[in-house]
Amino acid sequence: MRTCLGTANQARHSDAFVSASLRQSHRCASALTDKEIEVNWFWDAFQQTEIIENRKRGSDAQIDAKGALRSINELEEKVDRLSLLCHALFEELERTTGFSEAQLKEKMTQIDLRDGRSDGKYDPVLGSDCPDCGRKVKKTRSNCFWCGASLRTLG
Repeated sequence: MRTCLGTANQARHSDAFVSASLRQSHRCASALTDKEIEVNWFWDAFQQTEIIENRKRGSDAQIDAKGALRSINELEEKVDRLSLLCHALFEELERTTGFSEAQLKEKMTQIDLRDGRSDGKYDPVLGSDCPDCGRKVKKTRSNCFWCGASLRTLG
C-alpha cells in the first residue's frame, strides 16, 4: 500500500514534501483508494512534522553541547591558573622560609583528614571545634576524628 508514496516519504523539506506528496498521490490514484491516499498523506505529514521536531531537538542539543564545551574550557583555564599560582606560592614559600615539599605534603594530609576521610579533597564544610582537643570536626561525626571525644550533647 505504501510503495506508491515512497518518494514522498523521502522528501526532507516541508515545501518539497507537500508538492511531492500531491504529485505522487495523483500518479498512484488508480492503484489506491481515496481513503488510502488520504491516510498516506496524513501519515506522511505526521512523519514530516516529526522530522522537523527532531531536527530542532538535534540543533538544541548541539547548542547545549557547545555551551558545555565552553564551560569545560573555562574550568580548565581556571585549573591551569590555580596550578600556576600554587607552584609560584610554594616556590616562594620554600625560598623564603625553607618549608620543604615533605612538610607541604604533611600539611595537605592534615587538611585532607579534617573531614574524617583521606580522599584527596578539601571539604570546607566543618562543624565545630572538638571540646577536648580544639580541632575542627565535621558536623556529621559523632566522635572527634583526632582524639575520639564524643561530640553528642547530652540531652
